[in-house]
Amino acid sequence: MMFDDPRVKEAARVYGRMLDYQNADHSALSWDQAVRRVIHGKAAFTAMGDWAYGELVKAGLVESQNFGWVSFPGTEGTFLVVADGFALAKSAPNVAEAVAWLEMVGSKEAQEAFNALKGSIPVRTDVDKGKLGVYQQWSMASFHHDALLASCVQGEAAPAAFQQELNDAISMFVADRNVERFTGALVQAARASGLSK
Repeated sequence: MMFDDPRVKEAARVYGRMLDYQNADHSALSWDQAVRRVIHGKAAFTAMGDWAYGELVKAGLVESQNFGWVSFPGTEGTFLVVADGFALAKSAPNVAEAVAWLEMVGSKEAQEAFNALKGSIPVRTDVDKGKLGVYQQWSMASFHHDALLASCVQGEAAPAAFQQELNDAISMFVADRNVERFTGALVQAARASGLSK
Protein backbone atom coordinates (compact mmCIF):
# COMPACT_ATOMS: atom_id res chain seq x y z
CA MET A 1 0.00 0.00 0.00
CA MET A 2 1.29 3.45 -0.90
CA PHE A 3 1.08 6.40 1.46
CA ASP A 4 -1.34 8.19 -0.86
CA ASP A 5 -3.79 5.28 -0.76
CA PRO A 6 -7.34 6.40 0.14
CA ARG A 7 -7.19 4.31 3.33
CA VAL A 8 -4.09 6.20 4.48
CA LYS A 9 -5.79 9.50 3.71
CA GLU A 10 -8.86 8.44 5.68
CA ALA A 11 -6.66 7.41 8.61
CA ALA A 12 -5.01 10.85 8.48
CA ARG A 13 -8.42 12.52 8.52
CA VAL A 14 -9.45 10.49 11.58
CA TYR A 15 -6.14 11.35 13.25
CA GLY A 16 -6.79 15.02 12.49
CA ARG A 17 -10.17 14.80 14.23
CA MET A 18 -8.55 13.12 17.23
CA LEU A 19 -6.10 16.00 17.51
CA ASP A 20 -9.04 18.25 18.43
CA TYR A 21 -9.06 16.50 21.81
CA GLN A 22 -5.42 17.02 22.75
CA ASN A 23 -4.38 19.54 25.37
CA ALA A 24 -3.03 22.86 24.10
CA ASP A 25 0.44 22.32 25.58
CA HIS A 26 0.87 18.76 24.27
CA SER A 27 4.06 19.51 22.36
CA ALA A 28 5.73 20.88 25.50
CA LEU A 29 5.20 17.66 27.47
CA SER A 30 7.43 14.61 27.63
CA TRP A 31 5.64 11.25 27.57
CA ASP A 32 5.93 10.82 31.34
CA GLN A 33 4.58 14.34 31.97
CA ALA A 34 1.59 13.44 29.78
CA VAL A 35 1.05 10.26 31.81
CA ARG A 36 1.18 12.30 35.02
CA ARG A 37 -1.64 14.45 33.61
CA VAL A 38 -3.75 11.29 33.46
CA ILE A 39 -2.65 10.24 36.96
CA HIS A 40 -3.72 13.59 38.41
CA GLY A 41 -7.05 13.66 36.55
CA LYS A 42 -6.02 16.50 34.23
CA ALA A 43 -6.34 14.33 31.11
CA ALA A 44 -8.69 11.49 30.24
CA PHE A 45 -6.15 9.33 28.42
CA THR A 46 -2.82 9.25 26.64
CA ALA A 47 -1.84 7.26 23.56
CA MET A 48 1.23 5.54 24.88
CA GLY A 49 3.15 2.28 24.99
CA ASP A 50 3.62 -0.20 27.80
CA TRP A 51 6.23 2.01 29.47
CA ALA A 52 3.33 4.12 30.81
CA TYR A 53 2.37 1.18 33.04
CA GLY A 54 5.37 1.68 35.30
CA GLU A 55 4.50 5.34 35.83
CA LEU A 56 0.92 4.47 36.72
CA VAL A 57 1.90 1.73 39.17
CA LYS A 58 4.66 3.88 40.70
CA ALA A 59 1.97 6.49 41.42
CA GLY A 60 0.05 3.88 43.44
CA LEU A 61 -2.65 3.20 40.85
CA VAL A 62 -4.01 -0.34 40.50
CA GLU A 63 -4.56 -1.85 37.07
CA SER A 64 -8.18 -2.63 36.13
CA GLN A 65 -9.26 -0.56 39.12
CA ASN A 66 -7.68 2.91 38.75
CA PHE A 67 -6.58 2.62 35.13
CA GLY A 68 -7.30 0.57 32.05
CA TRP A 69 -6.14 0.23 28.45
CA VAL A 70 -7.39 -0.51 24.95
CA SER A 71 -5.82 -1.10 21.59
CA PHE A 72 -5.43 2.13 19.67
CA PRO A 73 -8.58 2.56 17.53
CA GLY A 74 -8.25 0.74 14.24
CA THR A 75 -5.30 -1.43 15.31
CA GLU A 76 -7.23 -4.37 16.75
CA GLY A 77 -5.66 -7.65 15.64
CA THR A 78 -2.14 -6.22 15.46
CA PHE A 79 0.70 -5.94 17.96
CA LEU A 80 3.34 -3.24 17.53
CA VAL A 81 6.68 -4.75 18.51
CA VAL A 82 9.29 -2.52 20.09
CA ALA A 83 12.20 -4.63 21.26
CA ASP A 84 15.21 -3.48 23.24
CA GLY A 85 18.41 -5.31 22.51
CA PHE A 86 21.81 -5.42 24.16
CA ALA A 87 25.01 -6.33 22.35
CA LEU A 88 28.55 -7.16 23.34
CA ALA A 89 31.05 -5.07 21.41
CA LYS A 90 33.77 -7.08 19.69
CA SER A 91 36.50 -5.09 21.40
CA ALA A 92 34.78 -4.52 24.75
CA PRO A 93 37.39 -3.70 27.42
CA ASN A 94 35.62 -5.66 30.21
CA VAL A 95 34.31 -8.74 28.45
CA ALA A 96 33.74 -10.89 31.55
CA GLU A 97 31.72 -8.16 33.27
CA ALA A 98 29.74 -7.42 30.11
CA VAL A 99 28.91 -11.12 29.62
CA ALA A 100 27.87 -11.43 33.27
CA TRP A 101 25.57 -8.42 32.90
CA LEU A 102 24.05 -9.79 29.67
CA GLU A 103 23.46 -13.17 31.32
CA MET A 104 21.80 -11.45 34.27
CA VAL A 105 19.44 -9.22 32.24
CA GLY A 106 18.52 -12.17 30.06
CA SER A 107 17.82 -14.47 33.01
CA LYS A 108 14.36 -15.69 33.86
CA GLU A 109 14.48 -13.97 37.26
CA ALA A 110 15.50 -10.60 35.82
CA GLN A 111 12.90 -10.80 33.06
CA GLU A 112 10.15 -11.55 35.58
CA ALA A 113 11.21 -8.72 37.92
CA PHE A 114 11.83 -6.08 35.24
CA ASN A 115 8.74 -6.68 33.16
CA ALA A 116 6.46 -6.80 36.19
CA LEU A 117 7.57 -3.26 37.04
CA LYS A 118 7.72 -1.79 33.54
CA GLY A 119 4.58 -3.30 32.07
CA SER A 120 6.32 -4.90 29.10
CA ILE A 121 6.31 -8.58 28.26
CA PRO A 122 9.34 -10.84 28.72
CA VAL A 123 11.32 -12.02 25.76
CA ARG A 124 11.68 -15.43 27.42
CA THR A 125 8.90 -17.98 27.08
CA ASP A 126 9.74 -19.88 30.28
CA VAL A 127 8.85 -17.10 32.73
CA ASP A 128 6.20 -17.54 35.40
CA LYS A 129 3.33 -15.64 33.80
CA GLY A 130 1.55 -15.62 37.16
CA LYS A 131 4.13 -13.09 38.38
CA LEU A 132 2.90 -10.59 35.80
CA GLY A 133 -0.13 -8.34 35.98
CA VAL A 134 -3.42 -8.24 34.12
CA TYR A 135 -2.06 -5.80 31.53
CA GLN A 136 0.91 -8.04 30.74
CA GLN A 137 -1.41 -11.07 30.46
CA TRP A 138 -3.53 -9.11 27.95
CA SER A 139 -0.41 -7.98 26.10
CA MET A 140 1.10 -11.50 25.97
CA ALA A 141 -2.15 -12.87 24.55
CA SER A 142 -2.13 -10.16 21.87
CA PHE A 143 1.52 -10.91 21.05
CA HIS A 144 0.67 -14.60 20.75
CA HIS A 145 -2.29 -14.36 18.36
CA ASP A 146 -2.19 -10.95 16.62
CA ALA A 147 -0.18 -9.89 13.58
CA LEU A 148 3.23 -8.58 14.67
CA LEU A 149 4.28 -5.22 13.21
CA ALA A 150 7.66 -3.53 13.50
CA SER A 151 7.71 0.08 14.69
CA CYS A 152 8.58 2.88 12.29
CA VAL A 153 9.01 5.37 15.11
CA GLN A 154 11.62 3.29 16.93
CA GLY A 155 13.56 2.66 13.72
CA GLU A 156 12.73 -1.03 13.34
CA ALA A 157 10.63 -0.92 10.17
CA ALA A 158 12.26 1.83 8.11
CA PRO A 159 15.61 3.55 7.61
CA ALA A 160 16.52 6.52 9.81
CA ALA A 161 16.11 8.95 6.90
CA PHE A 162 12.48 7.92 6.45
CA GLN A 163 11.88 8.04 10.19
CA GLN A 164 13.05 11.67 10.30
CA GLU A 165 10.85 12.60 7.33
CA LEU A 166 7.90 10.82 8.98
CA ASN A 167 8.44 12.78 12.20
CA ASP A 168 8.65 16.03 10.22
CA ALA A 169 5.48 15.20 8.24
CA ILE A 170 3.58 14.39 11.44
CA SER A 171 4.70 17.67 13.04
CA MET A 172 3.54 19.53 9.95
CA PHE A 173 0.21 17.69 9.94
CA VAL A 174 -0.41 18.39 13.63
CA ALA A 175 0.01 22.08 12.81
CA ASP A 176 -1.99 22.34 9.55
CA ARG A 177 -4.12 19.14 9.26
CA ASN A 178 -3.51 19.11 5.50
CA VAL A 179 -4.06 15.48 4.47
CA GLU A 180 -2.81 15.90 0.89
CA ARG A 181 0.43 17.59 1.99
CA PHE A 182 0.94 14.97 4.71
CA THR A 183 0.47 11.92 2.48
CA GLY A 184 2.45 13.60 -0.32
CA ALA A 185 5.37 14.15 2.06
CA LEU A 186 5.23 10.47 3.06
CA VAL A 187 5.19 9.32 -0.58
CA GLN A 188 8.20 11.50 -1.33
CA ALA A 189 10.04 10.30 1.79
CA ALA A 190 9.36 6.65 0.94
CA ARG A 191 10.77 7.13 -2.56
CA ALA A 192 13.83 9.04 -1.32
CA SER A 193 14.66 6.38 1.27
CA GLY A 194 14.10 3.45 -1.11
CA LEU A 195 10.94 2.11 0.56
CA SER A 196 8.97 2.49 -2.67
CA LYS A 197 9.59 3.16 -6.33
